[in-house]
Amino acid sequence: MTPPYTESERRLRAVVRAFLSPGVWLVVGVQFLMQLVLRQGLPAGEAGPDPLLTLALAAFMMGFAYLQAGAYRGLAQGAERLTLRETATAGAALFVRFLWLFLKLGLVAALVFNLFALLLLTGADMRPEALLRQLVPYMAPLLAALGFVFAYWLPLVFVSGDFRLFATWRRALATAWQRLPQSGFLALILFLPVALFALLPEATPAAVLLPLSLIASLFGWIAYIYCAEWLRDQSPRAPIGV
Repeated sequence: MTPPYTESERRLRAVVRAFLSPGVWLVVGVQFLMQLVLRQGLPAGEAGPDPLLTLALAAFMMGFAYLQAGAYRGLAQGAERLTLRETATAGAALFVRFLWLFLKLGLVAALVFNLFALLLLTGADMRPEALLRQLVPYMAPLLAALGFVFAYWLPLVFVSGDFRLFATWRRALATAWQRLPQSGFLALILFLPVALFALLPEATPAAVLLPLSLIASLFGWIAYIYCAEWLRDQSPRAPIGV
């Protein structure tokens, strides 16, 4: 069967579709606002942070996750630009499964990180705080590498409707290995922001860092669209369970 798009056309479609999708810009903008809020921090009194502000921040983050789920599903199931309406409604039917998936992901990530830190602390005479300070410069490249290796994971979840963690990981890794010869585009858009951040001096103002983080978020959506459209064109098998 002749593929619907060439590799160059598929890459161009991902870029154009991301830039022309109001829903993508909505999610990127909300993420930008959330980063501003987190950089400012919550004002704290003598008794600690204001409970109402903490609750408002939690609700804001939950709303961001809801919009993310809608954008992920809308971009995976459709082929045109993502509208604001789709972003606000597409994730309603699967939001709970989406949160449960990321809860499981967080638990696994925390377990792996703690085991890794324990191994390092066992072989090095240092306090946990000192270890964290030494690991901070490597976190961004590590996250970019994980994003590249698992680039097909979330697209596969939302294209197939399979929300099982380890089963989708296995399929995503197999797909990434299969598509390795065509992975130059993904490597470029996922590692370029990290390289730009690494070239900046330590005293770079937030006025420069925040726009760069916005660009990095947009690049992430381009990667998602590229992977989702390829997976959708392959007519993936239906999930065994959820």
